[in-house]
Amino acid sequence: MDDLRSHGAPPDPERDAASDAESLVYRSVRKRIISGEYPGGTHLSTESLAASLGVSRTPVREALRRLQVEGLVEQHANRGAFVASWTRDDVDEVFNLRVLLESHACEHAAQRIGPDAIARLRELAHQMEDAAANPAAGRVDALTTLNDAFHRLILEECGQPRLTHILHRLVDMSMVMRTFATYSKEELLRSMEHHRELVAAFENHDATWAGSVMRSHLCAAHRVTLRSQFIADGSRHEAAEPAGTKAAPGKTRAKSGAPATRTRRR
Repeated sequence: MDDLRSHGAPPDPERDAASDAESLVYRSVRKRIISGEYPGGTHLSTESLAASLGVSRTPVREALRRLQVEGLVEQHANRGAFVASWTRDDVDEVFNLRVLLESHACEHAAQRIGPDAIARLRELAHQMEDAAANPAAGRVDALTTLNDAFHRLILEECGQPRLTHILHRLVDMSMVMRTFATYSKEELLRSMEHHRELVAAFENHDATWAGSVMRSHLCAAHRVTLRSQFIADGSRHEAAEPAGTKAAPGKTRAKSGAPATRTRRR
C-alpha cells in the first residue's frame, strides 16, 4: 500500500483511452465551431458526432460539457446541445471585457516585449496587409488566422498567465464571428493601420500608447461585429441538419432571416 501511494495509482488503459477519446471530440468540435464550419444554432447530435468521429457517446457528452463551460455550446433539456448563437448583448459583453483586459495586457507587453517578438508582430502585420490587398478566395480565412496569431502573440508577451488564460477564451469567442467578412474597405484599412501603430508602440516600449491603440482597435472591431451575420438579436437560427451528418441532396442550412428561428433563453 505504501508503495502504491508513493508512486501513484497504477495505469488504467480504459481510463486513458476514454480521456483520449474525449480530447479528440473536444478538439474536433471546438475547431469546427471556431472556424465557422458549425455556425450558431447547429444541433450537435451526440449520436452523429460519435459515429463520425468513431467514438462512443460518453466522450462526446463529456466534450460537449467542456465546450458548454467555455460558452461555445448550449444545452437544452429534451433537445440536446447546440452551438451557441450570439445576440447584441453577447457581443457587447465580450468586446467590453476585451477592451478592458486586452488593453491592460497590451500595456504590460509593451514594457517587456523583446526584439524577436516585435519582429514577428511586424511580419504578421505585413502579411495581413498583403492578404487584405488580395481579393482572391480565402482572404477572410487568411486574415482571420493572421489576426488571431497577432493578438495571441501580444498575450504571450504580457507576462500575466491568468489574464492570458481568460483572454484566450474571449478571443476564441470573437473568432467564432469571423467578422473580417463584413469589413468595408475603409474599415479594413483602419484595422491594418492599428496593427502598424501597435508595432510602433511596442518598438518604443510605450505602454500608454500601446494600450490606447488596442482600445481604439477593439472598439472599432466591436462596431463592425454588430453587423456580423452570426448575430440574431434575440433569436437563434436553426441548422438544417445536425453536426456530424451531411445535408441531403438539394437541402441547405437555413439562412439568416429564414423562418426557422427560436427565441433565445437567458
